Amino acid sequence: MNILILSSLHWAFLRQRPQHVALKLVERGHSVVYFDTPEYVSSGVLLDKMRKNQLVEILKINANLSIVRLYLPEFRGIFAAIKNLIFKRAFKFALKQLAFHPNASIFYSLHFVPLIGILRSLNSKIAYDCVDDILSFPEFATSKYRAAEIELIKSSSACIATSRILCDKITRYSSTCVYLPNAMDFEHFNSSMKMLAFNTDPKVSALKHPVLGFIGAVFDWIDVDLICKLAQIHPDYSVLLVGPVDYGKEKLEAFANIVMVGKKPYESLPSYLSLIDVCLIPFKLNKITLASNPIKMYEYLAGGKPVVSTALPEVIRNASDIVAIGNDDSDFIAKVETAVKENIELKNNSIIERRLSFARNNSWESRVDVIEKLLNEMTSNQNY
Repeated sequence: MNILILSSLHWAFLRQRPQHVALKLVERGHSVVYFDTPEYVSSGVLLDKMRKNQLVEILKINANLSIVRLYLPEFRGIFAAIKNLIFKRAFKFALKQLAFHPNASIFYSLHFVPLIGILRSLNSKIAYDCVDDILSFPEFATSKYRAAEIELIKSSSACIATSRILCDKITRYSSTCVYLPNAMDFEHFNSSMKMLAFNTDPKVSALKHPVLGFIGAVFDWIDVDLICKLAQIHPDYSVLLVGPVDYGKEKLEAFANIVMVGKKPYESLPSYLSLIDVCLIPFKLNKITLASNPIKMYEYLAGGKPVVSTALPEVIRNASDIVAIGNDDSDFIAKVETAVKENIELKNNSIIERRLSFARNNSWESRVDVIEKLLNEMTSNQNY
C-alpha cells in the first residue's frame, strides 16, 4: 500500500507513535510519506521560503519513506480561508512531486483535517489514530478544533485510540473504536540490560547512585514540583532527566542532585536507561494525562527496570501489578524509596522477568499487526 502519515510531530523530534508506525509499515514493504505537522510562519519568513522555492521541503529517507514539511502563513479569522487554500495546494504539490497516490491516510493531527476532501477525491481511505485528548491542550481548546475532530472521526473508515477514555470519546460519534495502547521497540530498550551502566556522557558518567530517571520531554503536564520535592527530601539520590526541558527548568536547576542532559538521539537512550536504578513517570493528573498511555512505561519495563508512576488510569489498568503507583506526593516518594531499597537489596529475577514479559507482549510489531490489518480491510472493502 501507499500510506500517508499525517503527524502531530516533526520526524526529527522525540520518536513517538507516528514515527514508529511509519517505520514498521516501511519494514513490511509499504510505501510511506510522513507529513510533519505544518510549520506556521510569519509573512516575512513565508515570502523568503516562496522566493527560495522552499514552501514544501521533501526529504527522502529511502525508496519507501519520504518526509514532507509544509510552511504555511499564520493567517487567522477572515484570512484563514487563504491559509487553507495554500495548504491544499502545497499538499497536492508534494504528492505530485513524489508521484504518490495514497491508498490510506492515518491522521495523528487535527491540522490536516482541511485535506479530507482532497483525500476523498483521491479515493484514499482515512484512519484516525488518536493518541491524546487533543482538545485538552490550550491551543486546541476551541470550537473550531472540536468541530474538526468530530469531522475527522465521522470521515474515518477506522478509528483507533491509545486509551479507554479516548475510545469512549470517539464512540460518541463513531460506531467503533479499536483500543490500541502504546508500545516500544523491545530489542532496542532491552539492550540496556547488557550495557552494565556504561555511558560516555561526562554529565552522567560520575553520577552518584541510586539514580532515579525520567526519559522524555518535560512539558507542563510533568509534575516538576514532585521531582523537586523528591530531590530535596533525598539529596542522597541523583535524578537524571533525559530529554528537552521546556517547563520548570529554573526550579529543577536549583537542585545539585538533578542532572538534565537535554534531548538525546533515540539510538543512545538505552545507554542512559542502563544508568537508572528506578524509573519515574511523574505526570500531573489532569485531562491530558488521564487520557494518556505513556510510551515510557513500556520502554522502562523493556529494560527490566522498576517503575514508579503517578495514578494514571492506563498505567493502573495495564500494569499495576508490575508498576508501583503513587496515589499522592507522599505515597509516590514512599514508593520510590521502596523501589530504591528493593533494587539495592534484592535482585529478584522473577520480578524482572515479569517486567520483560509484559514488554515483549507490548511491542510495536504487535501494534502494527493490528493497524496493517485495519488498513488492508479498509482498502479492500468498499463498505468501509
